[in-house]
Amino acid sequence: MLKRYNRNEPFRYEFGKPIRCEVLVMNEPERVYDAEVINMSPKGVQLYINKNVLESDRVKAIKIKVQLNSNLLLLAGEIVWRKNYLKGLLYGVSLEKGDTEQIIIEELKKYSKSEGK
Repeated sequence: MLKRYNRNEPFRYEFGKPIRCEVLVMNEPERVYDAEVINMSPKGVQLYINKNVLESDRVKAIKIKVQLNSNLLLLAGEIVWRKNYLKGLLYGVSLEKGDTEQIIIEELKKYSKSEGK
């Protein structure tokens, strides 16, 4: 059972159109799934996957491979919540602490500027 989780962050970018990405299940290199990033912040990501491929309590640690601007980001994190949505599931992912926070901020700023053009 996953605990209630609320990601209160002042800087969270909501994508108008979800961004395609790949989800890699840690410790199981053969498992890669297509997903979409709904929103992103320096500390977390909300993903949509159109089916329940990440079994409820078995999969926790994942990596997300997402292309923002011209840079490919590989983000490691842990699933902290799941929610049924449409024909699939939304997943809340808390990103590992490290040097990726500043990279995410810079990439989101560039993305936001390029979308405004």
